[in-house]
Amino acid sequence: MKNLRFAVLCFFPIVFGLLAAEGCKKEPPVVPEPTLSLTAVDASCTEAWLKVATTQLPAIVRLLRDGTRVADLRLLTSDSLLIDEGLLPNRAYTYQLQRLNPPQAGSGDSTVLETSASVLVTTMDTTSHNFTWQIDTLGVTSSVLYDVSIVNDTLAYAVGEMYLRDSTGQIDPQAWNAAKWNGLRWEMKRIPFIGPCSAVLYPPLKAIWAFSPTSILVTNGGSIVTFDGTDATMDCRMNSLLTGAINKLFARNPQDIYAVGNNGCIAHYNGSTWRRVESGTELPLTDVFGSPDGSVVWVSGYTEGVPSGTALFRITDEQVKMVKVKDQFIHWGDSLSGSLKRVWTDRPQYVCVLSSWGLYVAPRTTEGNARLYWTTGGLSYHGYARAMRGQAVNDVVIAGAEGLIWHFNGLTMRRYQDNQRADFLLRGVSYTGRYFIAVGEQYHPIHSKGLVIVGRR
Repeated sequence: MKNLRFAVLCFFPIVFGLLAAEGCKKEPPVVPEPTLSLTAVDASCTEAWLKVATTQLPAIVRLLRDGTRVADLRLLTSDSLLIDEGLLPNRAYTYQLQRLNPPQAGSGDSTVLETSASVLVTTMDTTSHNFTWQIDTLGVTSSVLYDVSIVNDTLAYAVGEMYLRDSTGQIDPQAWNAAKWNGLRWEMKRIPFIGPCSAVLYPPLKAIWAFSPTSILVTNGGSIVTFDGTDATMDCRMNSLLTGAINKLFARNPQDIYAVGNNGCIAHYNGSTWRRVESGTELPLTDVFGSPDGSVVWVSGYTEGVPSGTALFRITDEQVKMVKVKDQFIHWGDSLSGSLKRVWTDRPQYVCVLSSWGLYVAPRTTEGNARLYWTTGGLSYHGYARAMRGQAVNDVVIAGAEGLIWHFNGLTMRRYQDNQRADFLLRGVSYTGRYFIAVGEQYHPIHSKGLVIVGRR
């Protein structure tokens, strides 16, 4: 190409004389517009996620890692997401993309038409599996905890329904619906629901979300109360929007709150009003979690004991996108299986999904690329995983039946058997990286107790 361009330029002096020749010498070289771009999207401990953009379609491209061919790919869309797996934790990799001459694609003699700029990706390091455990029970009969929220290292709240004995030794019929943790021990609390949309003063509480010691959201399934540690203020404005009882709360701040529940119920508070978000399903929605920047919110749902009754939704700008519903995979093919129970994320790029089959991680922008990081398939506790939260994709905790707790460090999954008991059932978790609290019940046909397991790293 250089020789051809040189021949054309040197023809001008013959026609136009010395002045044109002088101008020819000063003319800047023509640089072709790039048609390829490669961008680092994110990385886990073992994967790099790369965005490929091209202005020429279709295109045959070659991905290089540290100068070595990874794969040759045929691109049919202008934007694609590539996932390079099998990497090592805490290591830097350099990537480039080459556009190949299609007739020779895949052979050693392929003609390279263009090479993108280099992109540096550093994989995440693994996190520690080392935790020490403390077990507590709350209540003496018919007691259970459903959810928990850690505020800081010396403050957490667990919610549910707990009964204690009164001064005469009899069971007090007035339930305690919360417990406050000071970093060492638990103190029973009663959070009142005073207002026209609650008939019970201290109802059992189903879910909690804490912003600070003085800004805590709790719900009894039908109403939401803001608790400041002493007083509670009820908000009845959402009640007419509900199609079923609230099961979970997620909030970025007090002006951006999501509540999900039974019969496909999704409600959103935007700082001034509540709005119902149509889900298009009547499945019980069991979890909700969104990215810190508010750009995407994920919702999961399933019917207990019905493997085909399961769903996953992505919400952007209050618009719901069905990702998977009733075992018909719309976007991710067969890469998501089982009952989808919990969702969690710490950034817009991906979502962690807890299924009865295991832990999946999927980039938001991809189709067909949900990755199964860990599976329960074929094990005696298959399907027992029930709750999940994390700090990053290399620091995720899971809890479930028989008191089982797992920690995924980005590379390996560790199961903790210290707390394993047949009568333990864990329903909710909260995790800060330093502290992990799981709550549920120590089951007994008559004398069930609220159960709390605190893990300290």
